Amino acid sequence: MLEHALAYLRSGLCPIPLQPRTKIPLEPGWERYSHQKVTEEEVRRWWAAHPDANIGLVTGPAGGVFVLDVDGETGRSSLEGRPLPVTPQGLTGSGGQHIFFRYPEGVVIRNRVGFLPGLDIRGDRGQVVAPPSVHPSGTVYSWLIEPGEEPFADPPAWLLEAITDSAPRPARAGAATTPEGVPVWMQALWQGASEGTRNDTMARVAGHYVALLGEHEALGICLAINAAHFKPPLPVEEVETVVASIARAERRKKQIEEYGTRPQEELEALPDDERQSIAREAVATALGVRVEAAYKYDTDPPSYELIIQGARVRLRNIHEMIEQRRLQARIADEIGTLTKTVSKDRWPSIAQALLDACEVREVEEATDRGRLEGWLAGYLEARPPEDEPSVGEGRDTPFWQDGLLMVNTTELRLWIKVEADETVSSLELATLLRRFGAVPVQVGQRSPRTGQVRNVRFWRLPESLTSRLNLERPKEKTTR
Repeated sequence: MLEHALAYLRSGLCPIPLQPRTKIPLEPGWERYSHQKVTEEEVRRWWAAHPDANIGLVTGPAGGVFVLDVDGETGRSSLEGRPLPVTPQGLTGSGGQHIFFRYPEGVVIRNRVGFLPGLDIRGDRGQVVAPPSVHPSGTVYSWLIEPGEEPFADPPAWLLEAITDSAPRPARAGAATTPEGVPVWMQALWQGASEGTRNDTMARVAGHYVALLGEHEALGICLAINAAHFKPPLPVEEVETVVASIARAERRKKQIEEYGTRPQEELEALPDDERQSIAREAVATALGVRVEAAYKYDTDPPSYELIIQGARVRLRNIHEMIEQRRLQARIADEIGTLTKTVSKDRWPSIAQALLDACEVREVEEATDRGRLEGWLAGYLEARPPEDEPSVGEGRDTPFWQDGLLMVNTTELRLWIKVEADETVSSLELATLLRRFGAVPVQVGQRSPRTGQVRNVRFWRLPESLTSRLNLERPKEKTTR
């Protein structure tokens, strides 16, 4: 790793150490290397202390590069029809791509998340994982085109326009201008629009008037402009559809911006999927990351899961979900970068949005309780519980006692290792059992053969666990 880091340094890039098999930087204040060159002394010192550290490359003016981060098939689909020059690019551990471009002078390239579906930017004060680092899955990052094979290309015009603050990026459909600086919607008033440009022009005209006057007034003006200046005019139904679509987008944007100020009763009155979608976008806007999904699982206590930029962020309890610093740390563990920090006065509304964004789900395999129930179901199918203990006979088979199930964790761990092909420590298993209400007890029984008492530790499982396993319970004994 040291030799690779030095090679990157010699090529003008800024390598920094990352925690092994992660995206998380080891060096505090690493962002300064976006504007300050890394030295050979620093590189040697870092990898002497952490020889297995992954390699990160800091993006920005100092290293002279920024990176287009392509997230799997979604990102590749967004690139269809958009030309890219030949330039160094790498294959990420999750199957995405890092495409490197020369950092342009006089322009600020900021980190951007989801500027198109599946496409992110790592620019000023950003970093990406470089080959031959190791992904948490064990996959090794690799080059498709190495920096030595091709020089870093200038970014294509479409990309630069989409991501730079100085470029004329419309905030809404009506904000674009012609090369002469005339708003497109205004140009349509006197020049009109012909086939091939009518739909795009109508969207921009509608964007201006919807924002200015509202949906109903905008529709009347758009129909008049369509009839007078579009050659040939669009069908009336199509103009209505465009205006309605723009109006929905404006309403949604306003809902996201005003999420924290809206009465909770009003939010709860929305359909679940609409409320969850608006809440996700409010969280994404506040934190500066792409929030793709949010789930609440019916564990005890409830657990949560966020899908952020393709990574699963599992949260064990509500405190990890709504306490900003803890949430930031968990997200950073998974995606390798800190989210934006939200002010204290605004954070309660974002925390509420996090909860509102969650789709309630029953426990699945991915959750802790799901894992435990899966293990227990398989184990108890292979070793059906007996009606009474057989400890005295030297067997630690599961058994029923007073209507509750008793399980020996040594046997359970062995089954998990052999049959489920998983490794779980005794501490981890005990922690899971305690978390879901199991209690350790000593079971003693005299051996009929030797007369000695044998004591074995079992775990008494609560009804809340065994009721979901569809077990056949022993019939209650009756007395005359």
